[in-house]
Amino acid sequence: MDEQAWRLDELREEARYRRERLELYRARMYGGRARSGYRLREYERASEGASARLCRAEAQLSSSAAERPADSQILKALTSRPSRRVPR
Repeated sequence: MDEQAWRLDELREEARYRRERLELYRARMYGGRARSGYRLREYERASEGASARLCRAEAQLSSSAAERPADSQILKALTSRPSRRVPR
């Protein structure tokens, strides 16, 4: 796996982790156990930031794949991987 693919995989994992943390905190708020609006905003900010970094990296990889046709197969393989989400 080359450096770009490794970095993209790392960003996907970070974005998934941040989304899950936000979902867990929202569930705690709805259950009445968590009351910090500040912490909720911090989780939202972290989740949005991780998603934005992932989108930028994917856009950069897709633009470089357009320049190098041989890498388009790698891009397809990276973007078509199933999520590792745990069912509820």
